Amino acid sequence: MKLRLFLPLISLVISTLTFSQSATPKKTTHEVTITGCLTKNPHGDYDLVDQNGVHNLVYKSDRVDLESHVGQSVSLTGQQSAMPSTDTGTSRPMPHFVVKKLQDGSGKCGE
Repeated sequence: MKLRLFLPLISLVISTLTFSQSATPKKTTHEVTITGCLTKNPHGDYDLVDQNGVHNLVYKSDRVDLESHVGQSVSLTGQQSAMPSTDTGTSRPMPHFVVKKLQDGSGKCGE
């Protein structure tokens, strides 16, 4: 008799735990602005080194012309990854950045 009551109870507990763990967290999308020097590597990837020395891998955008701003100081507005990946060539953290807006900065990098 106890076994008949115990098995349905265990089934209920397991199904409850399964559903509670499968809920997807809400993603918050907020825009940030980073400023720094925009460069392009030999592989065609864009990189912005911000004021803190962090290298950001910049995704190409149909809305923003990055090519004409290579070698320039710029401010990029968009979405930055919260968890940076690691650049396999340097083993340094490299957040990814999706550009939505570009604003010219102070001119050429290093000036």
